[in-house]
Amino acid sequence: MNTTLIIFIATLMLGAFTSLLAFKCINYSLPEVNIKFLKYRAIALLILTFGFSLHTFGDVMSYRGEDVEMMIESFAHVFLFISMVVFAIASKYSLEETKPYRFK
Repeated sequence: MNTTLIIFIATLMLGAFTSLLAFKCINYSLPEVNIKFLKYRAIALLILTFGFSLHTFGDVMSYRGEDVEMMIESFAHVFLFISMVVFAIASKYSLEETKPYRFK
């Protein structure tokens, strides 16, 4: 079996497990934790998982030619960028919870 195919299957399995745990974390969170932060973080992890798996799938499809591989990986980079933006939005909601504890 090709090494990139094994890595692709591993990223799918690990990504699905990570996304599942992130969405479960919303239901079982502590009352002090900002739910908006958890929702955005779960969505960002799902998008990050998809982008990383798509990037690895581009490596799997390298036998179809370099053009196909580069096109798939370019789409993956767009998804990775979107996930980083969603992570930044999630951190903004997390920082809003610290307003009472800031120096005055």
